[in-house]
Amino acid sequence: MWQLAFVATSAALGEPLDAIEASLGQEAARAGALIEVLRTEGRQARARAMAQHLATVAADLDAMEPRW
Repeated sequence: MWQLAFVATSAALGEPLDAIEASLGQEAARAGALIEVLRTEGRQARARAMAQHLATVAADLDAMEPRW
């Protein structure tokens, strides 16, 4: 789901969770579990959750064919 990638990437870039959640609007429900972990869990759990979703983003970017 793109919502998870959006939350993980935005959080990694330092965006506040409230702003991330607000920008998703109704779609925030699809990333609710990740947002909750990032909001409440310890540092290690937050890092693991972000890494899990950022790995998918990195793999997708790596698989893309350059178009320039």
